Amino acid sequence: MEKTINKVIFYYELSDIKENIINNFFSIFERNFINVSNFFDLNYIEKIPIHIVTKKSLDIFVKSASSQYKNCDIPKWLDGFSTSRNIYILLPHLDNVEEMVKVALHETVHFVIYQMKLKQPPLKVLDEGLAIYLSQQNSKKAFNLIVNEYLSNQLRNLSDFCIYDSVEFAQLKGYQYSYYIAEFLILTYGKSIYISWLKNPDNFLNELSILNVAFKKYLTEKIIIAIEKKLEKNKGTYIAFINHLNY
Repeated sequence: MEKTINKVIFYYELSDIKENIINNFFSIFERNFINVSNFFDLNYIEKIPIHIVTKKSLDIFVKSASSQYKNCDIPKWLDGFSTSRNIYILLPHLDNVEEMVKVALHETVHFVIYQMKLKQPPLKVLDEGLAIYLSQQNSKKAFNLIVNEYLSNQLRNLSDFCIYDSVEFAQLKGYQYSYYIAEFLILTYGKSIYISWLKNPDNFLNELSILNVAFKKYLTEKIIIAIEKKLEKNKGTYIAFINHLNY
């Protein structure tokens, strides 16, 4: 079966999934694809092929397409993978349709960046950061991790994530930080500058001394606001409890 949304063509077997689930998936994807299409100029891309498959088929594809996983097991958590030619994602289920839409959008961003035919690989923080930002994968769990690092005086610098290795990036908790890094960079400098940094990582690295300070200020302010809201909420709960006892 095929389903076309804008320049995205989905390939799937209807026998593998219930029709109401896949239709819901397509509906949510279409609403959110605008985040990607508004950010990039997609005129130079003919089509974006996304194969919706079982875990077994995804793992076979990753083994054949990735040097990273050629000699090791594919992680159980891996639910999507992109090359310059194809995107493979897992079949959505009733309880994870929105999550799988985000995976599809995330991998679409990687695919579009591949089509730029960059002269050198982009920095992981810019590549993964943009994919996470445009697919809105900013989980509470990730932000709570950052808050805990702030409270323990271990908040990371933006420069900590300026690397090219995926495994090292994950170990540094880059996936947790990169949404907020991308958000900061795009809101502060705009998408044109962001894309220019994707194409020319050295230009980005030359700005790190300034970016480190500005990002730390941006993130700290966001964390303090979140902490104050939580304290206010807890205070309200405590006051309500006392009033109940007095009543």
